[in-house]
Amino acid sequence: MRSVLARRRVRRSERGVALVETAMVAVLLVSILVATFELGMAWRSSITNAQAARAGARVASSQGVAKLTDQATILAVAAGLRSTGSATITKVVVFRSATADGDVPSTCLTAATLAAGGSSSSKCNVYSTARIAQIVASPTATQANFAGTCTGTSQWDRFWCAPTRNNVQLSTGGLDYVGVYVEIAHKTFSKVFGDSITIRDTSVMRIEPAAGDV
Repeated sequence: MRSVLARRRVRRSERGVALVETAMVAVLLVSILVATFELGMAWRSSITNAQAARAGARVASSQGVAKLTDQATILAVAAGLRSTGSATITKVVVFRSATADGDVPSTCLTAATLAAGGSSSSKCNVYSTARIAQIVASPTATQANFAGTCTGTSQWDRFWCAPTRNNVQLSTGGLDYVGVYVEIAHKTFSKVFGDSITIRDTSVMRIEPAAGDV
């Protein structure tokens, strides 16, 4: 009788251990699935962000020295990211690059430069989330915030004013390279990787000859 009861206790104990092990494996598998899903969505946002940066650079290149070049660039970036509902544009930098594969100057990515709206020494205009939202919401109303004559002290693109960019092919130094840096916050669903994942991309293109000339 005792041996039978002992065997039953052993079986119950084994079933209990099996349930605990199954639960642990299930939690691990669910965690892996969630992490895979989150990384997949972030990868999708990364591809979209890269395409948006290229779209912005193409517009900046083709608009050249037109006074609304930066506004058109921001609108192109925002349009490219419209399908990414889980991402927020945190920063767009339009900058002068020394080479075709140049990176955005580090000074253009600081909090102080973001607050100022750009850096004259680094030749970059920096657009914040709030400013981008203004441009997208009211393109016509925000046109006056772009320099044109490059003499204003409150214009949004005054740090590297579009009409001062070089679109003359045979000039000293040649055509300017214009870069567009886009930074987004991809919101996560599970919070496995925190509330959001920061994704950055840069695209540089040479300004087209005579682009933007009236």
